[in-house]
Amino acid sequence: MQLSVTRRGVFFLCAAVGCGALWVVLGVQALSILALFFAACLAIALLAVVPIPRARRHRTAPLTLSAETTAPAVGAAYAVRASGELRRGLGTVVAAEWEIADNLAAPVRRIAPAHLGRDAPARRRARARTGTAPNSASPAASDPRGFFASLTIAHRSRGPATIRIIAAELHDPLGLVRRSMRIDQRISVLVVPQLLDGERLRTGGADGGDPGGAGDTRRLATNRERVGLPGGDVREYLAGDPVRQINWKQSARQRELLVRLPEQESRRVVELRLDTDAAAYDTSESFEHAVSVLATEGVRQLRAGNDVRLRSGTADPELCHTPSQLLRALALVRIDEAGTA
Repeated sequence: MQLSVTRRGVFFLCAAVGCGALWVVLGVQALSILALFFAACLAIALLAVVPIPRARRHRTAPLTLSAETTAPAVGAAYAVRASGELRRGLGTVVAAEWEIADNLAAPVRRIAPAHLGRDAPARRRARARTGTAPNSASPAASDPRGFFASLTIAHRSRGPATIRIIAAELHDPLGLVRRSMRIDQRISVLVVPQLLDGERLRTGGADGGDPGGAGDTRRLATNRERVGLPGGDVREYLAGDPVRQINWKQSARQRELLVRLPEQESRRVVELRLDTDAAAYDTSESFEHAVSVLATEGVRQLRAGNDVRLRSGTADPELCHTPSQLLRALALVRIDEAGTA
């Protein structure tokens, strides 16, 4: 727990000391009353934010962290929210301290507004205008100790990332003293490659320059093969498949949902290769552009109904059936360092 005095608190402290000194020197009784008034305000502020001993062990309840997506793309903004119960005494929550740890960057700390209740203030004002009643099933919506904080994030590199809420800042009702309350809750996401639009695919990069090396789309090997599937074969269940096509017996044996394939059904397997040799790229940005190009082409093929076989460096090929599977695989691809496999 960290306690500090606000600017208004500094004024009250100086006023109490000054009035007390003048009362001792001049002997004016009114100055003693002023000194006691300012000192009493500071004492009340301290009592409002300092937890009492019996509640110190349970000063915070576990918060729930949730993200709009667990697989955000590089550069795409999304929100992370923290909500729950906060045993704060008489203090008022004003801000939350966050830490964002990207895969290839040093952790960054940010301060964002926080408040009581589950809904954001703007949403509460909109609900007041429309006359909609709050959700009574939500404990933080009706509990005055309910805590809500939100942070908008955009990651700059692929790979695993961690978002952590470190502390909440509380002010007393008079705004004289603030206290930092330790929280330390975290959530992990996997940052996937950014998908490129047609202009960046043609020009080679976000800046319009030549990506160089293996980042050039013409140097990405794309092999297509048509694979006939005999009757009775199955494949993994995908969202949107008819329930009547599920092979329940085979699914029970393999402990996963499998769908029957018609005898005439055939599928194209598009093979995409990514060179991970560091010598093939001028800069790390060239490699990142190559990954984005491959991701964009792979997602296009998957949405067209084809499967994608991903080959990256010397790793074993991976057959991807959904865009999410392909993007998560590409999120972990790294360029080979000199002298390593």
